[in-house]
Amino acid sequence: MNPNLTLDDIQWQTLIQQTAGYFSDLTLKRGFQYYKQGRVHASELTDSSGIIEAAVDGTETYRTRLHIHSLNDSECSCPVKEGCKHMVAVLLDYAQLQGRSVHALVNAHSTSYAPAASYAQNEARSGHIQGRPAAGTSKWRVQADHLPELPISAWHELFELCTASLGANTQNSFYAKNALASLHHIKPPMPPDMDPLYELHAHLFILEKLVKQPASAWNASGSYIGYHTQIAADHIQARMEHIFKEGLEGIEPKEAFGQRLTETNAYVRQSMLSEPRNRKF
Repeated sequence: MNPNLTLDDIQWQTLIQQTAGYFSDLTLKRGFQYYKQGRVHASELTDSSGIIEAAVDGTETYRTRLHIHSLNDSECSCPVKEGCKHMVAVLLDYAQLQGRSVHALVNAHSTSYAPAASYAQNEARSGHIQGRPAAGTSKWRVQADHLPELPISAWHELFELCTASLGANTQNSFYAKNALASLHHIKPPMPPDMDPLYELHAHLFILEKLVKQPASAWNASGSYIGYHTQIAADHIQARMEHIFKEGLEGIEPKEAFGQRLTETNAYVRQSMLSEPRNRKF
């Protein structure tokens, strides 16, 4: 690659924020694996507009066209087509050539939304989450370290606790991003086969928070939610669909994954049975 396109500090910080907004945390981690495995080649910066064209080895060799200044306009020939791990691998390759921190991009979610996560932490240290004492806070922090061994119902109980300080009055994209950052913040190291499930449940939890509002918030038909809530919910649903597309490629599920998957099926079925049929999501 011709590395002549350089980013100043402001552009670099903007790129980190764009990375967090465009790629899921799971996709960033998978793209990092591809980057470390040296799957990016024939990478070329086409012009000063910041477009990088590269080939990335996956199930087959995919052509990726990455727009550094506008990630939303990027394209890939893989089945996912947008926001994929192949794009991440090319982005990390470019960052390395620029002498920038690859890990700053890989951890973009925690970097970009650190203030929100820190706020949740401070509330937790004060023991103010849902009125629980500090001792209770300590208990759920210990519980977070054992998430891979806990049932799915316990995951959602923990999600409830660590996002309670964000409030529930403003259900929009800002709330969704901050809530997701909080859930990423408490996520412990997990086996590779558990990562997609955690991402799925984190997004499912936030989607439910967005659309399962009090009856007074809906119109007479029960099918209307506010514009900003709708935008946030559409974005979360798109991320969930992306998680399904990514699947478990290259990962060998373990026995514990099978148990969590069975619990996931039961959880989703119960949610479907208990919600009104006329709600879009």
